[in-house]
Amino acid sequence: MSEIINLVDVKPVLNYLERVCFMHENRERRDDFMMQPQTTAQKLKDKQFVADNKEYLIRSICFGWFKSKFIKTYFTDERIKNCKFITSVTTNDKNAPKWLKAGDVAYVFDETKIPDGVKNELTEIRDYLYNVANAYITKELIKNKTGVKLDALSANRNIGTYDLAITESKKWHSKIKQQKIDLEKTIKDTCIVHDFKNGMKFRQLLTPDALDAESKMMGHCVGDGGYDEGVKKGTTQIYSLRDENEEAHATLEVKAGKVYQCKGKGNKAPIAKYVPYIQKFIEKTKFEPVGDLGKMGLIKDDKNGKLYSIYNFPSNVEFYEVCLSGADGIEISEGLKCKKLDLS
Repeated sequence: MSEIINLVDVKPVLNYLERVCFMHENRERRDDFMMQPQTTAQKLKDKQFVADNKEYLIRSICFGWFKSKFIKTYFTDERIKNCKFITSVTTNDKNAPKWLKAGDVAYVFDETKIPDGVKNELTEIRDYLYNVANAYITKELIKNKTGVKLDALSANRNIGTYDLAITESKKWHSKIKQQKIDLEKTIKDTCIVHDFKNGMKFRQLLTPDALDAESKMMGHCVGDGGYDEGVKKGTTQIYSLRDENEEAHATLEVKAGKVYQCKGKGNKAPIAKYVPYIQKFIEKTKFEPVGDLGKMGLIKDDKNGKLYSIYNFPSNVEFYEVCLSGADGIEISEGLKCKKLDLS
């Protein structure tokens, strides 16, 4: 049986998982739930409190699951052999903790080395867990007495392990892809924010209904509640690349001027012919891509910050890292120059 490894510091892992679950916003309110368990336990019996704070409770429940299952899956003596984001330290290393004894080994977590495949896996599981937690709290609010538990997902056998959650997440995303599309709903509650004058355009999605319609059209999970709160409050902007028939081809998630995600259909990278539109839109709006560039169909020149399509590499530029995770049909030219190539 595998054992949990000895981490130098677990806080960076928990901080990263918090950002995954709470999607980069409102640290103070999430601390209120997670750092004051006794106070919160009483509040969770208050139906009005639960209703008023449903969004943050859902994300707290998801965080509680990740805190247990992600660590038990990746931070074990069996799994670390293939983990790029976990490195070992001994007493001979400069960054070794003082408490480490001679002959023992400890490990350091580095989120900058997490492969895009794992990041995408976490995002998809998070969106699935959000759906499960949302259904759980909704049922609790119907009862005469509310008894919400932040560890509720731990008792769900369908997601009892990280690997089971991956399986259930894939099933859920597959159902989303099969949903029927109502074309009228695809433009309701949206507005054109950039017109390319050739039928192609970017629309901003303004309501939960617009997100649901996008989700059905694209076969990914921007709908079903996971992004509703941010859109309603204005802390999250969702943009959709549409053609002359209002069919969507890419969905962007933006917070505070930063692009965290850009998904093509079925959560894949946008196909080649649509990447130039994404590139031009990001350049015009001066948004900063901070998510997985390979998933956006883009690559950045580290020297001047200029964006290029991963489907059309320039021959005169040397890149530090090229990520092609999730992109289909790419031909890598012989003249490509880079120090790191990620095909995961």
